[in-house]
Amino acid sequence: MPLFMDIHRLPKGVTADMVRDAHAADMQLQAKYGVNYRGYWFDSVRGTVACLAEGPSSEACVAVHQNAHGLVADVIIEVTSETVSAFLGGADIAPTGEAVLADGTIDAGLRVVLVTELHNLAGVGSRLGDAAALKILERHDSVVREAAVQHYGREVRHLGDGMMLSFAAASLAVQCALAIQRACAAEQEEGPSLRIGMAAGEPVAQHAGLFGVVVDQARALARAAQPGEILVSVAVQALCAGKGLAFDAAPAVRLPGSDEPLSVAAARDPASPAPLGGPDDESRRLRAALAGRYNLEHELGRGGMATVHLARDVRHDRRVAIKVLRPELAAVLGLDRFLREIRVAAQLTHSHIVPLYDSGEAGGVLYYVMPSLDGETLRAHMERDLRLPVDRAVEIARSVAAALDYAHRKGVVHRDIKPENILIHEGQPMVLDFGIALAVTHAGGDRMTEPGITLGTPAYMSPEQAVGDPDVDGRADIYALACVLYEMLAGEPPFTASNVQALIAKIVTDRPTPLARLRPDVPSHVEQAVHRALAKAPADRYESAGAFAAALQSPSSSRA
Repeated sequence: MPLFMDIHRLPKGVTADMVRDAHAADMQLQAKYGVNYRGYWFDSVRGTVACLAEGPSSEACVAVHQNAHGLVADVIIEVTSETVSAFLGGADIAPTGEAVLADGTIDAGLRVVLVTELHNLAGVGSRLGDAAALKILERHDSVVREAAVQHYGREVRHLGDGMMLSFAAASLAVQCALAIQRACAAEQEEGPSLRIGMAAGEPVAQHAGLFGVVVDQARALARAAQPGEILVSVAVQALCAGKGLAFDAAPAVRLPGSDEPLSVAAARDPASPAPLGGPDDESRRLRAALAGRYNLEHELGRGGMATVHLARDVRHDRRVAIKVLRPELAAVLGLDRFLREIRVAAQLTHSHIVPLYDSGEAGGVLYYVMPSLDGETLRAHMERDLRLPVDRAVEIARSVAAALDYAHRKGVVHRDIKPENILIHEGQPMVLDFGIALAVTHAGGDRMTEPGITLGTPAYMSPEQAVGDPDVDGRADIYALACVLYEMLAGEPPFTASNVQALIAKIVTDRPTPLARLRPDVPSHVEQAVHRALAKAPADRYESAGAFAAALQSPSSSRA
């Protein structure tokens, strides 16, 4: 009989016990309609459940649900050889035995997600120019896609500075990561460092919008990895037992929004010798240099331009976050000019801007200190809820616009507004990383603003930034914020593409899809305000972030 997967989006408040009871009701009626249920996957974070069943038709599956509990699936997919491959992640899943039961039936209870991430793209642009950076990104995309095909992986999405793949077999995922690591090793000497994260858990069906916690874990591990490192959850390591792969111990990683650290291991080529133990050299030097002022506790994560450490401010007995600039970026900036410009950012005092407490040089690295705030980034929030309620999305955008308006009046342009740089703290949005943005923009002098060098994240980059225009002002931030609001409402940025070069071409030449077509409940004045802020020419956008905020609230202001 044909195999079907039906997917439900559940109302809020549905628990695992309620799902279990509903499934039990399905089981009682399955014989009546000739349906044989194989199992189901419940994602309490996303509020989705997916059932796998044999049956004579999709109508038979619908009849079971309607008569058992009244719920009708949002999506029903007939599982053919092609859709099995698409769902489970590979054209041939049998060799490892990890996704097939002994009797040959499908066991889709676990999926493996692999995330690659290229760091310090801005530093590459400052040294080699934008064309060279784009070439490295294209090479990375080609390497990852080729490795995925060879190891039966499926591309889930392009992340701008990396890619996300899914696999049915953990051992194939690790082998794919090792192949990517080897192929990209040569580029890391001149280009951005490659990190890879991998986690196993609930299934991910891109076409059905099912994204489990495993995705968040894989992305967090990629950010936490050292240059050239492959970090995997212990679940992945356990699935690889007896497969001839090698793993080394690694510090646990604390996930955004979670108090419980995730146990991890570092995958390595079995032919390579195990590394010597001991703390990371940068962390060791920083810990020694800051002793007496700040007690470093552990690393929180790594971004494109900095590493973040959780620490305790000894004098004030408070927890802080210390951001350490990448050595290659620090070399471009220089200590004196960096400190001079970071002081300007430290004077920004606004309820929607994360303040700077301190800055300096220690152990040969440049750093600055911020409060350690509870909460999660807007990106983490959007990973759970692809589309935010209209009122909430507009509220977040107006708060960020108020922060930008204040900073712009102080002569400070952020240049890298994106969901990852907006922290939701006690329900309120707060803009992160004015310090790095200002220092990189000004302290780097001509090397950071010459034509062909960009600062920003591609999906949220204004057209003038995309072409390397050195005369970027606050209207680039307005454009980026409009991209963020568009994504909060539509579930995707205004422009997407399979590689960075194609994305930049769209940013410069294409018009975004009208918001009303993707989200009909968006008020017309909000749609008009967003599309005006997304104008190609800065002169056609709002003159200030404050004007943009006013237009989002008032229909008359959007036409002003």
